[in-house]
Amino acid sequence: MFPPLIYFSLMLIAGWTALSAPSKLQIPIVGATLILGGTLLFNLGSAEANLSLLATDTLAKTTIIYLLHLTSIFAFVRSAIPGSNLSWRSRMYDAYKIMWNPRWIGTKLLAPNTPPPRPNSVKQTRIAFIGGRILNTLCLLVIDGLYTAIFDKFLGFRLADYDYLSQKLTVRQLAVRSNSVLSSFFIMRPIAYIVLHNFLACVFVGLGLDEPHEWVPLFGHLSDAYTVRRYWSHFCDRLLYRPLTLWLRGTLRFFGQEREGGLLVGGYDRVALNFLTFLASGLIHAWALRIDGQRCGYREEVQFWCVHFGIVALETFVERYLVGESKRSPPPPGKGRKLLGYLWVFGIFSWSVPRFQHVQMLCMPSHQREFVE
Repeated sequence: MFPPLIYFSLMLIAGWTALSAPSKLQIPIVGATLILGGTLLFNLGSAEANLSLLATDTLAKTTIIYLLHLTSIFAFVRSAIPGSNLSWRSRMYDAYKIMWNPRWIGTKLLAPNTPPPRPNSVKQTRIAFIGGRILNTLCLLVIDGLYTAIFDKFLGFRLADYDYLSQKLTVRQLAVRSNSVLSSFFIMRPIAYIVLHNFLACVFVGLGLDEPHEWVPLFGHLSDAYTVRRYWSHFCDRLLYRPLTLWLRGTLRFFGQEREGGLLVGGYDRVALNFLTFLASGLIHAWALRIDGQRCGYREEVQFWCVHFGIVALETFVERYLVGESKRSPPPPGKGRKLLGYLWVFGIFSWSVPRFQHVQMLCMPSHQREFVE
């Protein structure tokens, strides 16, 4: 039997050791971390791991983000590695602080639109923080339970419902598509991630390793997602953004793209970087599908992310050149425009999710179907 949590724990410990070890030992230990992570990813979707699809997918993406974050530190942000002049205990503590921080909270590399920590604004006790996170978790679990009960009771989804190409656009099919959008991008999957984030926050704040202000919310406010661009940049978690952009910028600079005529100059740097970020996100999510044990849907997953880049680019063009909004200080939209925006976002997801992602449901490994059917 393959023990995924043991490999995951060993990978975390190895990465922590690499960040706190003497410089001559760091690269070999990083290599060992990559081997442990690669072994975990290679075996994670097997029947021996015996994990649900959500658990497999969450563990796979967490491992990928962790490895990208760790290697980006050693490749491009070596100044963040604890110095050898510190005591062993201080190096271990500083390494712990940076190894869990792909959003770079509390640093100059803070991922865009991530709420910055405010240690001096409101002093929150540990008990109050933990109590608030527990209450938040309970509320989210009630919402998740009600949502699941309502959809299961009135619709009773089957895997065959996701074969949208062979079925007419009936009321039931609209419900299937709406459920896919809401569960994957707005309710069930975000709730699962937030609950896990709340649990970890309570553990580490409760142990006294972190301060309450260091655990900023994982997701933004759903009310901010009135365009597709704002969904990805303001609501969705930013865990992958900084590790990806560090690697993309570093790679482009290595190939001389910061010079005249390159992708990082001439005003096209943000467009190029955003496109590469969406493309790399698609490739990583497609890789996660393969790790999960899915037998198809890789190409469609990449297409989904590329299409959403195109929609974001279109929205940006309309806002700045047709509507005339300022790049730095756009006026706040009115209620009517926000409502139209929410309908637009839901419509885009209702079109794109079935077209590019329903196919994945039809080739789910047999050992994971029991968690869905």
